[in-house]
Amino acid sequence: MIERWNAKVKVSDHVYHLGDLTMARGNQTKWIEIIMRRLNGHKRILLGNHDQLNSKWYQQWFEKVKAINVLDGIIFTHIPIHPQNLGRFKVNVHGHTHHNDIMISPFHPDPRYMNVCVEKTAYSPISLEEIKDRIKNV
Repeated sequence: MIERWNAKVKVSDHVYHLGDLTMARGNQTKWIEIIMRRLNGHKRILLGNHDQLNSKWYQQWFEKVKAINVLDGIIFTHIPIHPQNLGRFKVNVHGHTHHNDIMISPFHPDPRYMNVCVEKTAYSPISLEEIKDRIKNV
């Protein structure tokens, strides 16, 4: 994952991690710290439901620690927001659901949601340009 990250992310790039970096256990932080030191970019995190360590711990690795981020009419979250709350946002880019997409029906994914969990992105970050390209017809 480190190689894939650094192949796509330059030192000067801004990167949002959509949460669940930790599993709420302090004893797992040592290996995360080793990885975080090696990742390129200006890192920001949208905290996930498992990210329950003290916020100061996250601030040592991330320039920004947030719950949501809005950019170019897109809302970025860890947990997908309810469809009634999409409102002015064209798309919700989210994590949390692993390989499961948000569905309109059992056979049709909802195009207003974009799942960027590592299981859906070949364990590699994706650029804002890639996101915009995928959602341009929504």
